[in-house]
Amino acid sequence: MTASVRTSLLPSTQTIAIDAAAFSVLALITGAVYFASVRPYKDAIEETRQVELAVADAEAALARATTDADRTRSSLRAAHDQLSRQRITLDPITQANTRLAAVAALASDRDVTLSRIQPGDIKTGARFIALPIRLEGRGQWTGITGFIEAMHERFPDIAVIGLELGAQGPENNEPERTTLSCDLVWYAGPANASVKP
Repeated sequence: MTASVRTSLLPSTQTIAIDAAAFSVLALITGAVYFASVRPYKDAIEETRQVELAVADAEAALARATTDADRTRSSLRAAHDQLSRQRITLDPITQANTRLAAVAALASDRDVTLSRIQPGDIKTGARFIALPIRLEGRGQWTGITGFIEAMHERFPDIAVIGLELGAQGPENNEPERTTLSCDLVWYAGPANASVKP
């Protein structure tokens, strides 16, 4: 009589346990290799990329700052050259009435009617005498702006330190007028001679 041998195609529980343990060990080894060598390498690449981006941004910012600094230096040189050519001779303070009359005449030339031109208290500085002047009046917008511009060109020793403009409604079929309130400072020299600041 012959004995039949039966073989099963299914793995045995012992084989399954060994395979599972092998897969677990393989997963542990793969994870260890990844965390020990692959991940630090990828992290180092990413860190290097971030540093390169930061360096590129810093270089671009430095280039912009250098360009701006060069432009500013050039502007300062031009302003210094222009300032050195624009030496202003200060008229003596004794010419205050003449200066006030000249400002009033300039306003009249621009069709600006001054209702007030009032000098203030003189302030003496080390190299000049400052005379505050208060102006009030009215006129057309273009006349007032033309007056301020012409005063700046004709009298470089007068500074506008305050300016208020307002609208005044039309009267007797006249066009709308602009009101002017202006604080000036006239920089004059001493009474005995003209000086250069």
